[in-house]
Amino acid sequence: FGVMAFVSLAMEQGLAKPISVQNSYSLLTREFESGLAEVCSPSHTNTALLPYSPLSAGVLTGKYDVLPDPKMATLEMPEKAKIFSPFEGANPKSRLNLLKGYRARYESSAAPAAVAEYCQVAAKYGMTPSQLAIAFVASRPFVPSTIIGATSGEQLEENLGAFACEFTQEMLDDIEDVSSRYPDPWRTPQPGGG
Repeated sequence: FGVMAFVSLAMEQGLAKPISVQNSYSLLTREFESGLAEVCSPSHTNTALLPYSPLSAGVLTGKYDVLPDPKMATLEMPEKAKIFSPFEGANPKSRLNLLKGYRARYESSAAPAAVAEYCQVAAKYGMTPSQLAIAFVASRPFVPSTIIGATSGEQLEENLGAFACEFTQEMLDDIEDVSSRYPDPWRTPQPGGG
């Protein structure tokens, strides 16, 4: 509603309308598709999305993989899975641990299981998980560019490599298959349901 109201007011007042919005958008955070994509489309307000966090704060790199076997994902699994964590998730300086409550939220959601499956999709196409995640975001018709970040030269090189990858319909089909099983992976269980 906000984008539409802003554009309407700008047109009414003879002012420049917004040309883009910045929202988080990734394989794990796709609310833009149901909430703003139609309003922002060229046939309506023609407002582009400049997404940030295409790696969902790093979790889509696969470096925080907490599940030894994604088929075993349950609400109890994250605590048990800590024993198997071979990786970056144990680093106290990782983003997963620096942002208060982020690790607990991540591990109590379906996101780890979704990430594990997206990592398998990436491997199928000879890509890193980061490259698949960024290539997906860059392939969306409402995204003219994407905001990426890196904490090392190697990460930057890997992330930039995503823009050279050909994103195919088969890749999208595999992503949509995972997404259909985890439509809202960041959602955390609430007491009493919901």
